[in-house]
Amino acid sequence: MKTFWKFSVVSLILGLASYVGMAQNNNAPWTLERCLEHGLLNSIRIRQGQLDVQGSEITVKNAQMQRLPSVNANSSVGTNLGRTIDPTTNEFTFNSLVSQSISASANVTLFSGFSINNTIAQSKIDRQASEYSLEDTKNQVSLDIINFFTQVLFNREQLEAAQARLETSEAQLAQTKKQVELGVFPVANELQAQQQVATDELQVVNFENAVALSLLQLRQLLMVNPNDPFDIVSPELEAPGSYLIDQGAQAIYEDAVKYQPSIKAVDAQVESAGYGVEIAKGGRYPSLSAGISWRTNYSSLLDSVPTEETVLTVVPIGFVDGTNELVVTPRNLPAGLEPISYFGQWDYNSTNNVGVTLSIPIFNNYRVQTQIDRSKIALERAEVNAINTRNTLRQNIEQAYQNVVAAQKTYQANQNSVSAQRELFANIEQRYNLGAANAVEFTQGKNNLATAESDLIRAKYDYIFKIKVLEFYQNKPLTFD
Repeated sequence: MKTFWKFSVVSLILGLASYVGMAQNNNAPWTLERCLEHGLLNSIRIRQGQLDVQGSEITVKNAQMQRLPSVNANSSVGTNLGRTIDPTTNEFTFNSLVSQSISASANVTLFSGFSINNTIAQSKIDRQASEYSLEDTKNQVSLDIINFFTQVLFNREQLEAAQARLETSEAQLAQTKKQVELGVFPVANELQAQQQVATDELQVVNFENAVALSLLQLRQLLMVNPNDPFDIVSPELEAPGSYLIDQGAQAIYEDAVKYQPSIKAVDAQVESAGYGVEIAKGGRYPSLSAGISWRTNYSSLLDSVPTEETVLTVVPIGFVDGTNELVVTPRNLPAGLEPISYFGQWDYNSTNNVGVTLSIPIFNNYRVQTQIDRSKIALERAEVNAINTRNTLRQNIEQAYQNVVAAQKTYQANQNSVSAQRELFANIEQRYNLGAANAVEFTQGKNNLATAESDLIRAKYDYIFKIKVLEFYQNKPLTFD
């Protein structure tokens, strides 16, 4: 009884600890690292790739098992009515007969044109190819997560900028009201300021919706439970440097060829197709196998058999030509009959066989040659696919490199634009406060600055993500560290 209570207490403690751990994990902040970990764990595409790997492992085991012998056992029972042959005596009988046949056999392949060894090698290469494909899928999923995560950060920064502009517009409206009450500004200035506040409020609402939508898209990509709280942690991001641009597209491509699992996968497929050719060529060689078998019968008509005890008996064997004199010979014959049981018949009627089979292919309607030709085409197709994959990788890297170059220039140009718009708006604001500029000029200058700041934020995150794409091709960790 004490043992039961101890077990119950320990189980309760472990259960509470597990529940607390899960609760803490659910309440943990959704950093990029946690998003990547969760996404890689729950992605349907990755789970499909894992099933492909498991299937290839089963194929490897199945190929290895071909080296072992095959063992089989059979049994059949039947009833015969009318004239039939007793399987235990091979004599015709008109009696109803219940018979049973039992057999067992084992066979092993000794040589088959090296097809077993080549099949094992091919299955191992196919397993490696599936593992490389799984790694490539993980990279693609990680890149998708980075993209959606970056979109949330972009929308949030746009929202923060819109909120800051709204606060400025509300402060400007309050100040304008005072100036209108003092008669410094006309009422039109107050109406213009009110319109600007309404415009900025609409922008805030639009970006709030954009943040909510991008969070929903990220949640759906990660397959987070809809009932669980979800909000990401925004890291401090600065635009990266130009070190990748300085390397050049060719250097990045050379790194990608070394590390990208997609390249390793197609190379493995070429090697696998090469083994396929060797397997097909194995059909030209003789095959050698060895086998052993055992067989026995039971007959309901067989109820007795000769005893092992014998007596010397004179048996006639013929007549002498001309005299017709009887010719006899002494033989040891069974002394009598003894009953036999069901299992006794198993031993009495049993027979064994051991043999070796050699099969030499001479002509098989060109089936072997046809299979060889098809396997060579499969090899050539795999080689072409490997070349095409490399060309596609090169084109993607060159395009990604040019995208980074363009994104960097756009980001720098937007930085200059924001700097110029800020100086211009500061001048307009000063003139506006002095009454030298009207409300239309003030609003237009502020909107121009807001547009430039929005374009800068967009260019910044576009530049960051495109840099991540280049880093992806270099097999670098997809993080914001």
